[in-house]
Amino acid sequence: MPSYLKTMRVMDGAASAQIYEKRWRVLFESDSTWINVCDSDCTIIEANQAGADIMEADSPQQLVGKRLPDMVYGRQSDQVSACEAQLLQARESRSMIELRTFRGNRRWLEVLLVRFPDDEPGEERYFSILSDRTREKEAQEELLQRQKELARIVRINTLGELASGMAHELNQPLAAIQNYIEGCQRRIENSTCEKSDFLFVLEQMAVQINRAVGTLTEVRYFFRKDDSRISTENINDIVNNAVSLWKTLSMSQCTEFHVNLQADLPLVMANSVQIEQVLLNLIRNAEEAVSGGGCEGKIPVITIATEKTEGNMVKISVSDNGSGLPQALEADIWNQFVTTKQDGMGMGLPICRSIIEAHRGQMTASNNERDGGAVFSFTLPAYRPEVDN
Repeated sequence: MPSYLKTMRVMDGAASAQIYEKRWRVLFESDSTWINVCDSDCTIIEANQAGADIMEADSPQQLVGKRLPDMVYGRQSDQVSACEAQLLQARESRSMIELRTFRGNRRWLEVLLVRFPDDEPGEERYFSILSDRTREKEAQEELLQRQKELARIVRINTLGELASGMAHELNQPLAAIQNYIEGCQRRIENSTCEKSDFLFVLEQMAVQINRAVGTLTEVRYFFRKDDSRISTENINDIVNNAVSLWKTLSMSQCTEFHVNLQADLPLVMANSVQIEQVLLNLIRNAEEAVSGGGCEGKIPVITIATEKTEGNMVKISVSDNGSGLPQALEADIWNQFVTTKQDGMGMGLPICRSIIEAHRGQMTASNNERDGGAVFSFTLPAYRPEVDN
């Protein structure tokens, strides 16, 4: 019997303690939340029926003697250690842990450890109260997966829009290689080719092949399906990669790019493919805004900038000197299927915003009152080793 019941027995007498114990037992057994009585090592001393149901055990007794960290899904040492650390933290706040049931299924549980208020010395005990959040977690994962698939569709759509630029970029090195081969054939037929000429031609062909391979590598990296890896990234490198890829594939010849990158920015925790996708989408929209009327008049300019802001955030801005955001749509541009393009899907900006929010950042849009055009900005949290490790 828990020690606090012993205390009540002394204070109120045996009859009162029995009444309290019966009430506690009814609550303990009938609650749909998994409740355990644990020792200081998180070893289960007693469990209710809800715990047996959640963990797919034959009876609550099957849980007795088990430690919550020992039931961690996957049982990798780092996950077990993380679970133990979470449980230590959960003595003061709620925490989420992932456990494996006795039938091998996965369960996501929100855990709270509540210390018995009247423990006797050497008899430290806890209630571990675990709420099943598996359905919520699965729904979140399914939503995230659908978002990734939709983002991939948008990337493929972007590839279709840039196909002519990619074909042009690949055609140049292939045409050069063909000319080198034809030139060698003519010299061989005329017996006017020296060994040094062959070496020079081979070197030039290798340069063109590397150029074509580099283009395909950039495209394959960006449009690959595996875009789930989050790691520490240099945001300036991501910006440079996005600008380089766009310049490679875009057919526009009159747009000027101004890239203003703040030096010594902190690293960010991000998925580089997804952030590059956001940048390409914003750059594409900016170029369409500034090149709608051709290159006559003012020179089309797109400016990409990075800077450190307050609140340990890194800010990335893409601005243009076009006509700006239409007032009628300024408040609706983040809504799905809202577009000013004749053949647009209206999904680019909503997906970009969801990607940034999934990275714990924010995305905004406004008109540039001073220079004209529109400014799209988003923020990403700077990497903090004490939090993100």
